[in-house]
Amino acid sequence: MADLRAVQYIKHGSFEDAVRFIPEHHEHIRQMLDFWRLRKDTVERSDDLIKKKELLLREWRIFYRLYLQLGLDIEYYRALKEWVFTLLLEAAKTPVSGEDEHQASYYLGIAHLMLSEHHDAITCLNRAVQNNPGNMRYLAGLASCWEQFGHDFQARLMFREAFFQDPDAVDIACLGSRIIDAIIERILNFQYPIDSIRYWIPVFGRIFCFFNVKRALTTLEYGSLVKRIRTLENHLSGSTDQDDPSVLPKLLNGYLWMIDYHEATGRNLDKIKEVESQFKDADPAIYALYIEHVRRSS
Repeated sequence: MADLRAVQYIKHGSFEDAVRFIPEHHEHIRQMLDFWRLRKDTVERSDDLIKKKELLLREWRIFYRLYLQLGLDIEYYRALKEWVFTLLLEAAKTPVSGEDEHQASYYLGIAHLMLSEHHDAITCLNRAVQNNPGNMRYLAGLASCWEQFGHDFQARLMFREAFFQDPDAVDIACLGSRIIDAIIERILNFQYPIDSIRYWIPVFGRIFCFFNVKRALTTLEYGSLVKRIRTLENHLSGSTDQDDPSVLPKLLNGYLWMIDYHEATGRNLDKIKEVESQFKDADPAIYALYIEHVRRSS
């Protein structure tokens, strides 16, 4: 259980005071606080607001990886989040000459989102998406907002779209989503490399029915999907990309979208069996989960 005195100090960035209330044997908590203590002056005193915002999010992403690896009492995590994103909000509120409007809206929206100021967040992130609709980082942030307002179907649809179109762009450290957190919790049980988690989210999301939402692919999109899958299959069977942790989950996600496409059209059931066979060959363990949770429920 978190020490409430330490929590209050953390919220104000007083890490040296906070650590006095953390027992010596709680090494990982002390490690987390030391991480921010070493960065506190740099992130607080930066005069360049654009660089300050980038720095805060970059350091938060690094911390989030540590958080996934080591774990942390939720009260300490929330306190650190409040401190970091209060700094981001202060920096994001000031207009900066030369900054793209959609980027400025995103920074402001994410700060509001992570501080649970959801009405302000949805206004800013909706503006970011409107100004740059192809940016999947913005779309995933907006999906989190819709989730907070209870629009789960729309949120899940947008999340699945973002992770399909460009999983590299989605900032999983800055979503504050119960849906995504629940998926990540299941992924962590499989002990995949931390850097691969974002790529497994759409796979586990679909298999465990968090992303049990579908949209029809156009013929052009389906053609692009087929090409993408063939490229990933070649990478997986080749020697150059075998160490790339994104290839296998991207391929499995492609198979899941292809299966959904053929089920929606209802014209080529043999193709579904063929894709499922390819899925099984690529990863028998994940295929077994697919059979257990998707096939038996359909």
